[in-house]
Amino acid sequence: MKKVFIFGLMFVGMLSLTGCLRTTNTDTIDFILNGDVFIEMTTEEIYTEPGFIATKGGINLQNYVAVSGEVDEDTPGKYYINYVLNYEETVMNLIRSITVVDAYDANDPDRILYDGSCENVEIHYIDLDAMGDSTLIDCGDYEIVIDAGTTGVGRDLVVPYLQDYVTDGIIELVIATHPDFDHFGGFTGDGVFSAFIVERILDFGYEKDTNIYDDYELDRFLEEAIVCSGSEALAGLEGCQPYYTITEDLVLTVIDTGFYDGLDSNHNENSIVVLLQHGDLSFLFTGDAEFEAEEHMIDSLEHVDVYKAGHHGSKTANSEIFLADITPEDIIISVHFPDDDDGENQYSIPQQEAIDRLFGYTDNIYATGVNGHIVLVSNGETYSITGSENSTLLKDSLWFAEHRVYPTE
Repeated sequence: MKKVFIFGLMFVGMLSLTGCLRTTNTDTIDFILNGDVFIEMTTEEIYTEPGFIATKGGINLQNYVAVSGEVDEDTPGKYYINYVLNYEETVMNLIRSITVVDAYDANDPDRILYDGSCENVEIHYIDLDAMGDSTLIDCGDYEIVIDAGTTGVGRDLVVPYLQDYVTDGIIELVIATHPDFDHFGGFTGDGVFSAFIVERILDFGYEKDTNIYDDYELDRFLEEAIVCSGSEALAGLEGCQPYYTITEDLVLTVIDTGFYDGLDSNHNENSIVVLLQHGDLSFLFTGDAEFEAEEHMIDSLEHVDVYKAGHHGSKTANSEIFLADITPEDIIISVHFPDDDDGENQYSIPQQEAIDRLFGYTDNIYATGVNGHIVLVSNGETYSITGSENSTLLKDSLWFAEHRVYPTE
């Protein structure tokens, strides 16, 4: 992918009603862009340079204009062509903006996004060794990253982990579920956005008055990816889609939670929720969504095979009504158990009330704080779950024996 960064340009002139940029000093030099100043095209189109007019009286000044910038027709993003006229004592700058939109987003939501193949799909529930969330979905050279922990964790742990799997340097889709530091901080600074090219970003779609959000917004802009909010995805607006057809048997769907407007002061409820379906299997990721969002999602969901426990196993998520709807076979909890403070994190997550409800549906509960990095491998019909340190069920772990009680009813 060719990334073009142009700095220090000066726009001299005004935008005419025909869409051409004309210099204001029309008595001496006419410097005009042909065609549109702002062009939008799809990855299936070929960019043709419309050119420009540069004259002084009857003299053609085209040989005095330097044109720079490139358009990568195959890669969605925003590109700029810069035109600099340097004639005698006069220097004038014009710029054209070209936005390349994925033809999938622009035309056909059923278009296959990945032209490769993956016999197996891997889901990595990354052990952050701290409170937070980060998940990698890996299908050949197509990767999806959901959240990236805190800024330091993103830089020091998530990026090195991803580098072992994102071998082409491109993450096709990043999902930032909500603007809590332990979920989206790792995209900023020297984190995921800095280390990889990101083609698409699906995020919470509203501002949060924090310094880390300001950093995230800037780094997201510099990534030049196609950015969609949850509400834009559901409505199919701005080239966004409610689902991503990655391969014929691998589809990621954005689930309506009723909270994608970002108006709820509880940012957890505003979390982006997605369902991954691989063949006959389904895997659910709810971020930190809590009771009200869960109740709304019941209309869109049914049985899932593997459920990433909501809000790290918090009692304010994982409601009985929700679990009764999705009836998970296996549950993964992203949680940190510190070595000190008797092994309890500051919120005592996963909390006993949530554990009681979760065990009402399955004993197959795993936790990153017990198992390390948890890797699920799916062939579309069956799947396996393995921990990097061990594959012990939460109920059989030493931590559980010391801190929680298995429900008896």
